[in-house]
Amino acid sequence: MSKGKGEIVASVKIQNEKDALCCQYSNNKQFIVAGHTDGVVRVYESQTGNQVNQMTRCDVKDDVPVTSVHFKSQPSKGETTTILTTYTDGKVILWNYETGKMIKQVEENRQTLGATYHPKLSKFLTLGDNSAIYLYDEETMKREQTYEKGMVSSVVDGHSSRVFAALFHPLQQTEFVSGGWDSVVHFWDLRQPNSLR
Repeated sequence: MSKGKGEIVASVKIQNEKDALCCQYSNNKQFIVAGHTDGVVRVYESQTGNQVNQMTRCDVKDDVPVTSVHFKSQPSKGETTTILTTYTDGKVILWNYETGKMIKQVEENRQTLGATYHPKLSKFLTLGDNSAIYLYDEETMKREQTYEKGMVSSVVDGHSSRVFAALFHPLQQTEFVSGGWDSVVHFWDLRQPNSLR
């Protein structure tokens, strides 16, 4: 809650013994989802801070940190119950946050460091430690495109190090930006494998 003059006052404090690496409000603002270093995705009521559910992978024995969490956003279809999550071991998992059940998954041969949903299409991007950005179809979980630096070393048309952030343009459906450890923000078009600038 804002108190005025730019001061932010916490209305709810959510405590957990494991560190949270990422979090997001649900589209209707009723829930907060957080990804933790122990590999557990926890869902909290935003008004009370009470935990209402959690998603735990059963395919790993040791903790595999969650690197990003995203509620699916489809304004034309209303609220959805899907969460997109990524992990340091390369897993990308779709969960139903109401039931806590896994819907679909894919495994990347890299550390997957982040993801972002397309605002209108059933597609998402994943980001990782190999400098490439992958576009997936959410329905099939098939990779449709890889965005990366071209073969000409003198041209900076893609990342040269880990990619940590990406976001689709809110109005132009085919455009997105990305940033990473190479200290460069790239502008991309979904139809081209190399960045525009």
